[in-house]
Amino acid sequence: MNVLVVLLVLSGCSTINHLECRKANWKQVGLDDGNKGLPSMLDEYERSCLKNKIIPNGDEYREGHKIGVTQYCTQENGYIFGEMGKPFPIVCTGNHWVRVGYQKGREKFLRGPGKTEAY
Repeated sequence: MNVLVVLLVLSGCSTINHLECRKANWKQVGLDDGNKGLPSMLDEYERSCLKNKIIPNGDEYREGHKIGVTQYCTQENGYIFGEMGKPFPIVCTGNHWVRVGYQKGREKFLRGPGKTEAY
């Protein structure tokens, strides 16, 4: 069910108009998407832009997205997601330190408010 909700939200974000396709700084678009924790939206942008006979610069988008995801996938953000009870961010799969932070935050979430860790 969570995946369905994410897909519905993402599909609403992927629309890009003719002017945006033409004037886009594709590295910045990728960077912004990565910094938001979004998976690559390049396929959706390509579909939207190709309707207007414009081809996005995929290399620039991928370069920006990779940088953005690196900035997003931190141990601190992992902890915050875990502490809030949110699912592990898919774009951070494979990042050991995000997983460590997430597990610590998740443990705190599961203990409940006001409870401290027992040593």
